[in-house]
Amino acid sequence: MHSLSYHALAGLLMFVIGCGAPDGPELGTVSGVITLDDKPLQMATIEFSPVAPGGSSSSGRTDATGRYELMYLAGKPGAITGQYVVRITTWRQEHVPGAAPRVIAELVPPIYNSESKLFRDVISGSSTLDFELSSSADEPVENELSDSE
Repeated sequence: MHSLSYHALAGLLMFVIGCGAPDGPELGTVSGVITLDDKPLQMATIEFSPVAPGGSSSSGRTDATGRYELMYLAGKPGAITGQYVVRITTWRQEHVPGAAPRVIAELVPPIYNSESKLFRDVISGSSTLDFELSSSADEPVENELSDSE
């Protein structure tokens, strides 16, 4: 009897998961380049947090050239369409087995992360959003949204 209940529950769960929206929410793909003082910002984390309550964030990490791509979920690029506050940071902890965590210092001013005033819209399709940051900034420099295919 328990085996039948288990199989029925497993079948119901697979049905519910399989019958959800096949594509999930509408996503826009977002990529770009982040610079700090006109130099590529390496190993920075960029996070798009929705302005509207209850939404899901997307994030990415820059490479050696400052290039990033937002990821909605692991293996699923993009962000849900809508308005976001953007936070960019270099602070992180690196964990090494058998040693105390190594803290990587923050290079980016608070105006771009903990006190961010950067807002961007994610639209359907593919967008390039570049961020030109300044280490001496009191106010963020607004960047224009450029659409690319």
